[in-house]
Formats: sequence, structure tokens, C-alpha cells
Amino acid sequence: STLNYKDGLALTGGRIARKMPLVAGIDLAGTVIESANSDFKPGEKVIVNGYGLSETQWGAYGRFARMKSEWLVRLPDAFSMQEAMAIGTAGYTAMLCMQALEDAGLTKDDGEVLVTGAAGGVGSVAIALLAQKGYRVIAATGRPETHDYLTSLGASGFIPREELLLFGTFSEYNFIFRFSSIFSYYVQKWQFLRGNRRFQGGSSPPRHGV
Repeated sequence: STLNYKDGLALTGGRIARKMPLVAGIDLAGTVIESANSDFKPGEKVIVNGYGLSETQWGAYGRFARMKSEWLVRLPDAFSMQEAMAIGTAGYTAMLCMQALEDAGLTKDDGEVLVTGAAGGVGSVAIALLAQKGYRVIAATGRPETHDYLTSLGASGFIPREELLLFGTFSEYNFIFRFSSIFSYYVQKWQFLRGNRRFQGGSSPPRHGV
């Protein structure tokens, strides 16, 4: 499993865990040892994320976990279990968001893409994915000490988080990745004023899973 931000909140008294007792662990990679569903055989490697793990469903922080078969996805041959969890829910979420924006019409010709929460798990993977595909990425962060790290991922410019809270700054961007909840109100206002513009954001995949 990974140590996701949501697991940190669950383990430190945040409002993520909605019942007790509860085993945390928002995602997992593992080997099937027993299955009541003929679609999955013992020895197969699988991954799970979403579905309320670490919120309403027992998660992955244990040697064994019993999961509903419809939650399982077979681990692609290209990845080891360790690699799948290195990508984790954060990487999966970032890719979902980028695909959603491209489905909505985002292209490299549309100008800069703003990524908030840039130094976090989802934001940093989003920067790497966008930069690899040739987008010019502006990273918003409140931690200047992360600029070198974000530059190494592909960020081509920076904007202080405090400056973004002066709402007018949002109007310069056509597309926004929102990975910091502090900006939710401002992005919604920006979307209303800009009409057909798009933003995409989140900190975990949909509860219905992959």
C-alpha cells in the first residue's frame, strides 16, 4: 500500500474515517490467495484503489485484506506491485484528471496550464505528465523550497499560492488542475466568469473505482 494524504488524515483524527474500528490504507497491490469469484484465481496479482478504502471500508494496512471482486483490477504485466504502489492513488488520479481535460478539448495550443497544490502527490505527478506531453505548466505552491524539485519535473513557471488567492490571477489561465481545496471557491467563480473553460481536480479517484 501507499501512505496517502487521506490515510494521514484518518490516522491523526481527520474526518476521513467515517466509522470505527477501521483499518486504513487507501490502495493496495497484492496476490490473490483465495477467491469465491471464478474470474480471479489464487496467485494472480491485483490492485485496488477507491471504493471508500480507509473511509468507509477496511483498507490495506494489514498482511491480508478481503475485498469485493468487482473492486479488483489485474496488475498489468509492465508493473511490479512495488511500482504500482509507487505510482499509487496520486498518480492514478493525476492521469484521470489529465485525460478528462483532454477529453474536454485541452491542447498544447491553448496556453499555460495552472496546477495548484503543485508540490503534493497528485500535483507533482500532474506536472510530470503534462510536461512530458509538451504542455507549458505553471506551478502554484506555498513552498518556495520546492521550486527546484518542481522544475526537475517539468514546471516552467511558478506563482505563489498567496497571489492566487487574489482572485484576478486565475483569469489568466484557460485550464486549471485544482489539487488544493483552498482554491475550490475561487476556481468555481473563475469557471462561471470564463464560461466554457474547464478545470479538473481531486485528491483521490471516484469511489466507484477504476
